[in-house]
Amino acid sequence: MRKQLKMCLPTPSPYGRWSRNRCFEHQLCTEYCPCDGQYFCMNIMYLAERFCEDAAYMKGYTLTTLQRYRRTLKYFCKMTGLEDTETITASAVRTFFFEGRSQRHWSGVTFITYRKTLKVFFQWCTKAGFLSANPVDGIEKPRLEKKIPPKLTQSESERLLELIDNYPWENSFLRHRNHAIFATFLMAGLRKQELLNLKFTEVDILNTTIYVR
Repeated sequence: MRKQLKMCLPTPSPYGRWSRNRCFEHQLCTEYCPCDGQYFCMNIMYLAERFCEDAAYMKGYTLTTLQRYRRTLKYFCKMTGLEDTETITASAVRTFFFEGRSQRHWSGVTFITYRKTLKVFFQWCTKAGFLSANPVDGIEKPRLEKKIPPKLTQSESERLLELIDNYPWENSFLRHRNHAIFATFLMAGLRKQELLNLKFTEVDILNTTIYVR
């Protein structure tokens, strides 16, 4: 009588593909493994969604930050032609950054933003077991040119506030609110998100002080 063998056949999946390098299911096989030498390569954009879910619920990343991760990873896949974890190599990642600087003329800030985004994502992939090492670790950050950002003169700032006061708003509340918003931008130098997160208890009117968190 012929002995019946237990087999683990690889099945198609929309989340990745099978490769002939490693078999994660080998421990489930007995005596014979027809998928010996195969493992599942996860799709990069599928992992990006899993990363964003984890970052949103476990780390509290904002919607703006999550959109940056999705946008950057989609751009990375488009420019490199990579689709799954098996094709990610340090060489491919280095080429992506080199071409970005030499052909697409990235600024230093753009380079650093992409580097930080990909480094965090690939670090998550490494800890989760989808990559053996972070391919961004060997990518150095460029030096940023130190320069004073452009700013409005005092007369230009006063002119802007005057235009806001004279604009035909629907009611006086909008006029006063928008004047306060632009005045805070100009006089305190707050960023947009810092101003949006500002609470009433963080404004000391008597001492003309704002506490920015």
